[in-house]
Order: sequence, then C-alpha cells, then structure tokens
Amino acid sequence: MISHLHKLPAPPQKKSLKNIINKIKQNSASVYILSNSKKEMVVIDMDSYEKLLSELDELEEKIFDIEVIKRLSKENRDFHCDYEVRGEIANQRPVIDENDGWH
Repeated sequence: MISHLHKLPAPPQKKSLKNIINKIKQNSASVYILSNSKKEMVVIDMDSYEKLLSELDELEEKIFDIEVIKRLSKENRDFHCDYEVRGEIANQRPVIDENDGWH
C-alpha cells in the first residue's frame, strides 16, 4: 500500500502539473491537494494506483469467500435446482464455441 502521503498546498500559478508529477515520481510518494487547508484530492503514481486496485480486488474476493462460507454454514439453508435459479435456459442444451479462447 502507499507508504506516505505528503501534504502540499495548492501550487502557485508558476508551478506546473509536470513539476508535481515529477516530485511524486522521484519520491515514490503521494500528495494531498489542499484547498483552503482542506484535503480535496490525492495524487499517486500509476504503480501505486494499480497496486491499490489489485489489493482492493483481493479484499473483495476475500469478502465474497467469507460470505459464501457464512451462507453455507447456516443450518436452515435453502438449496435450489438449476431450473429454479436460471429458469428455462437450464433445460436448453449448451452451445459450445470451440473458438471462444477457453480451451
């Protein structure tokens, strides 16, 4: 995850966005953008952003797994057949596309 978030005041007109981007890249840091001393945004480098998305995906998977375990551990759980869940399509023969990239 992101190790440090640095607070920077809103840049003066002379500073360009490029200078801020370079500072973030050089320090492998993230920056709060402030407006009237209030945090408005966070700017992070792309690697950190992609890592955050990956970690979020992993956490969502863990939450899903926990929910499945929780539901399956209930004493009075209901089971449904394929037809009850998917309806008439459950009675149709599946169409297999040999060129769909799944083989």
